[in-house]
Amino acid sequence: MRSFLFLGLAFAACVGDSGTVDSGAPDSANDGLVVTGGGDSGADAGPPCNLQAPFGTPVPTINVNSTANDEYARLSGDLLTMYLASDRNIAGSDGVDLYKSSRSSIGQPWTTPVRINQAGGGYVGGAGNQYAPSPTGDGTTLYYSSDETSSFKIYVSTRANVQTDFGAPGVWSVSTAANDRDPYALPAGDVVYFASDRNGGMRTFRVVYTTSSWGTPEEQMSYGTGNSAVSPVVTPDELTMFFSGRPGSTGSFDIYMATRAKKSDAFGTPVLVDAVTDANSFDAPTYITPDGCTLYLSSNRSGGPGNQEIWEATRPK
Repeated sequence: MRSFLFLGLAFAACVGDSGTVDSGAPDSANDGLVVTGGGDSGADAGPPCNLQAPFGTPVPTINVNSTANDEYARLSGDLLTMYLASDRNIAGSDGVDLYKSSRSSIGQPWTTPVRINQAGGGYVGGAGNQYAPSPTGDGTTLYYSSDETSSFKIYVSTRANVQTDFGAPGVWSVSTAANDRDPYALPAGDVVYFASDRNGGMRTFRVVYTTSSWGTPEEQMSYGTGNSAVSPVVTPDELTMFFSGRPGSTGSFDIYMATRAKKSDAFGTPVLVDAVTDANSFDAPTYITPDGCTLYLSSNRSGGPGNQEIWEATRPK
């Protein structure tokens, strides 16, 4: 089974058609779509699960997977739109493209994914492969990573509201000549986590938007020399981070979790999330519902319909 999730590790305001650098500044007008509780269960008050319990056995997400590679599932603020990456149309595209799926309400089935339209025609994403589409909570900004240049860079596309198409993307102002990938935007849009090898090995970083510009990205934790950490997924309170890690330079990537008591603290020592990790596959977290009850992940484990696929694991009540 082939995985494109980890391609690139070997590499160690709206934007016009020129594709110039975009600051990715958060939109101050929130459309009120952010769900702060209830997660995939739709409950209105308090977590509908036992947050101290381990996640249940992952199951493939119905309707969105194909016999190709499908992964990087991220949900919109209202939990009704899923953004993902897939090479299901590889014969008619540049490779891995960005898709979206929708559902009428929480708990209802997802529709078959379709490409993400771009204002003026075509689809969001340039040449090469696009990965890790991450929307802000109000749905007006979309980050993703692409290998269309000599290294991975993070791109950003914006739109006025969720009823319109995204504009032409540009390189995010935070992205550098290093390999920057796997953006994960928090709902308010003023904090983005991502993976980068700008400090040497592939590590997780956090950057904050303050006043009128993005600050300096800060590495988030020590994961050991020579180890890789990609695909960060962070709870809205920023006290728990899931990521895909690989000790050393060979072997599979597994899902780890690190926690902290408050945002000003450093994340603690990562621990393996045994309940959702398959030792024989490439696993990566891609989204956690706001209530902390359901974790979406990418995995090429057996039991799915294709290669790298989208799975979900839910904590018990």
